[in-house]
Amino acid sequence: MYITDLTKYVDENLSGNLSIEHLSAKSGCSTATLKNKCIQTFGETIGEHIHKRKMYAAARLLTSGKYWKVATIGKEIGYTNMSHFAARFYKFFGHYPHTVHIKPDDK
Repeated sequence: MYITDLTKYVDENLSGNLSIEHLSAKSGCSTATLKNKCIQTFGETIGEHIHKRKMYAAARLLTSGKYWKVATIGKEIGYTNMSHFAARFYKFFGHYPHTVHIKPDDK
C-alpha cells in the first residue's frame, strides 16, 4: 500500500482504528518507515495528517446539511468526547463546529 492509498484508507475509516501500529500493518511497512514516508510526502507527521483529514471531513459534513446534530458528525469522524472535538475544531479553524453547522431544514 502506498502512502496515498493510506490517505484514502484514513478518509474511509475516520472513526476506526487509526493507530500508527494499525496503519503500519495495513501498509506493510514498519512504523518508522511509515512515519518517514508521511513526513516526506506530506511534510507532517502521521498524527498531524490524520487530524487534518478529520477536521476537513468534519467541515464538509457540517456544511453538507445532512446531519441534525454536531455530535453525530463528531462521532462520524471518530470522536467520543464532543468537548474534545469542539476544542480541536476550534484550534484548527478558529471557530466552533456549531457556528458552521447547517441543519437539514436550514438549506
